[in-house]
Amino acid sequence: MQEATEYFEEWTGATSRFLKLAKISAEEGQQDEEWRKNAAFNLHQAVETLYQGLLLVLTLYSPKSHNLVNLRKMTEPLEPRLREVWPQDTKFQKRCFELLRAAYVKARYSRHYRITDEELAWLTERIEMLRQIVTEASEARLTSLRAQADRASTSE
Repeated sequence: MQEATEYFEEWTGATSRFLKLAKISAEEGQQDEEWRKNAAFNLHQAVETLYQGLLLVLTLYSPKSHNLVNLRKMTEPLEPRLREVWPQDTKFQKRCFELLRAAYVKARYSRHYRITDEELAWLTERIEMLRQIVTEASEARLTSLRAQADRASTSE
């Protein structure tokens, strides 16, 4: 239980920092493409941290991966509500997730990577939804672990 609690505290803090950096970068990005690219990179980092944090809290294991598609495949079976986060009904939705997925490398190294304020805003909204679901799932797991520990200590 202690290890899972520590993971929860680590990822919640890291996610908040990445989202704060993304917000600052997005605000600056209204005038400068490089700032928008930085915002996209920090949004990617927030999502990666959320998925890895959930895996650590639920299973005490997370791969060292930056691949959001793989992290989704690992977490969505553990928490089905996560499937709601990234709809793929429109070209815009698909493009936004693809921009987020590619941001880890392309936002930093490609002169051709472009993301709009609208795309950043949509991603930020979806990431807040992701953060809410991951927080609720993590808190439920920690509550369950505490209850198990309490039952074990009272039965001794």
